[in-house]
Amino acid sequence: MRAHVLLLASLVLLASCRASGPREEPKLAAPALDVTTGHYAGSLVGGASPDAAVDKLDSDPEHALAFELRVEYVELDPSSGFGPASAAAKLVATLRGGEPIAATGRLTQVARLARGDEARKLDERLKAGEFGRTRELAHLATALVPGTTAAITLAASHAVPTPEDGPLTKTLRCEATRVEPPAATLALALLDLAPAPLADPRETADEAAERAPTAPRVVDELLVLEPPLADGRSALIVPSPFLDGAGTAFVVFFEARGPSGDAQAVARCLADCRDASSGSRKRAQRVDVLEARRQELASALGSLDALGRRRSSLVFLAQATGAELAGDLALAADDPTLDAYVKSLPSGADELARIVDDGSTLGIVLERGAYAFLAARGAEHPWSPELAGLLVRRAGEAGRSSGAIEDLLATAKTIADLRAALVEQNRIALEDSTLAVRVRGFDWLAARGLEPLAYDPFGSLKERRKALEDAEAGQ
Repeated sequence: MRAHVLLLASLVLLASCRASGPREEPKLAAPALDVTTGHYAGSLVGGASPDAAVDKLDSDPEHALAFELRVEYVELDPSSGFGPASAAAKLVATLRGGEPIAATGRLTQVARLARGDEARKLDERLKAGEFGRTRELAHLATALVPGTTAAITLAASHAVPTPEDGPLTKTLRCEATRVEPPAATLALALLDLAPAPLADPRETADEAAERAPTAPRVVDELLVLEPPLADGRSALIVPSPFLDGAGTAFVVFFEARGPSGDAQAVARCLADCRDASSGSRKRAQRVDVLEARRQELASALGSLDALGRRRSSLVFLAQATGAELAGDLALAADDPTLDAYVKSLPSGADELARIVDDGSTLGIVLERGAYAFLAARGAEHPWSPELAGLLVRRAGEAGRSSGAIEDLLATAKTIADLRAALVEQNRIALEDSTLAVRVRGFDWLAARGLEPLAYDPFGSLKERRKALEDAEAGQ
């Protein structure tokens, strides 16, 4: 009897196992993300186009690019053996943070790139489970109209508080922008907190404290690849910037498939763009342009506060923004003068807001600040030979008078405005009755190839006027 009971129990257990089938492996737990997909008119670098631009887009299906953009979340790191994405980057930018214009960023250091057959084989290896479990987080396959961008945004569901920037929604954004000839440029953007700087064993405690940020820095990084892809596949591998989730990396697959020819896909793309421009579609947005500019200015000017890096930081920023006189000051001024110049630059929130409202950018803030600083100093006591030489080199005759410098700055809102005003002031100097003034104005113009033909500062009044009149008439 007992044997029959055991046999019956075994049969029931066997039937139960057959009914339930093989046990499935649990699905890979992804980070808590808000995932959005769609299109908009414009590009990641240039930003969204005005609403009216959507109606002007080319709707010819033969001019659209068929494509697929897909994001996979991977359990094990698949980046080994692939080259750095920075080797194929045409633009790497850190838009905010302690280094406003950085030579390298986290994306530059860690992103890896596979193209063509390498990308196809990587896809096959992921599907074969070589890197553990995978999970598709987003998939967009349709048409890309000229002047539009396809976007997949992965935004953390919970914001992180930051002292200076407010709540930060950590975001990884993958985009493909349609360019000419029919092709697409692939880009990644990362909005995150900068990691703590690495410790240097040679540093003293004071040096380490000066180098280390007092508060978490927000960085907004951008990586744009070249050349554009017209036909074929690429894959970008990025370690996960999110703290949760059971995986280690994201793989962004992009495939261009040539001309679309699909009128319905084009219509969907254009409808997406209209939704995006009207705000009816919820998708991650870049920070407001004016607020972003204010934060960039604040970050850039704030980077000059560290005494040990002030001179090198100012040289770098001046060269990057075309602020020539500011760069000369950084190279030639002594420490007290440089310190006074930096302290004269705007720093308060109200000052920065006013500058942003004027449309000013970092270059003109540094350059106007340099001219204004030297003008104020020259009004109090004579310039040192070094400072006087800097002004004559950059401003010519206009750089010899504090009043003339103040006139230059009255209306200049861009570096181009300032340079145009300098040219005008030195041309006016050619009409002066004093030979030294004419010579300085002429030499400054001649050094830039702008001198009037046949004009000689040593010539007679009649000859000089004739040369100036001919130049005015375009002869």
